[in-house]
Amino acid sequence: MLVLWPIIICQPAHAQRPQYHIIANLDTASHQVSGKLDITFTNTTSTSTDRIGIHLWPNAYSTKSSALVQQMLNLGNVDLYRARPEDMGSISGMNFTSLDQEVEFRSDTVNVDIG
Repeated sequence: MLVLWPIIICQPAHAQRPQYHIIANLDTASHQVSGKLDITFTNTTSTSTDRIGIHLWPNAYSTKSSALVQQMLNLGNVDLYRARPEDMGSISGMNFTSLDQEVEFRSDTVNVDIG
């Protein structure tokens, strides 16, 4: 227990954790989830922030060339690579705001699951 104490105390300033509030509705007939996600992020550093990255996990299942599919193939798991198009998934129709102001969302040019 004493060994862990310095690790807990000495977390770097960039180790900030956002707060999440999720309201979701599952439509089992259409296999779709709709909802609202509020993310509260407070910049506790002395450096201003003009962008925040977000990992859109469902988009990792949208293409057979995603980093997730490649990682699974490297581990010898071909299930996702062999998945039928109707079994793949993604997230769309997102609207990002900050203090009720519209925010531009930009997808990563290489990784479809990073924005």
